[in-house]
Amino acid sequence: GCDALEILETNSFDLITTCLRMPIVNGFELCKEIHARDINVPIVIISAGILTSTKLEIAGVVDFMGKPFDLQDFKKRMEKALEHSMQQNQYLH
Repeated sequence: GCDALEILETNSFDLITTCLRMPIVNGFELCKEIHARDINVPIVIISAGILTSTKLEIAGVVDFMGKPFDLQDFKKRMEKALEHSMQQNQYLH
């Protein structure tokens, strides 16, 4: 989480995937900090845990995938998240 925040200071990304369980800054804290810094990028959480839709809304993520996951499903979800992001960016500009 801390490394991701440091990298985000100097780099931009089209999509972020993250796990919830990370040392120091967990996945929820990472998502909140990304939004607090006004970084407009879709976030997909990948976790073995179960999340409620309320927690996902609070974290501001576009999708959640449980572990283990199917690689084809992963690819489809990433494409969908990127499409969602492109549509939102068109409305902003």
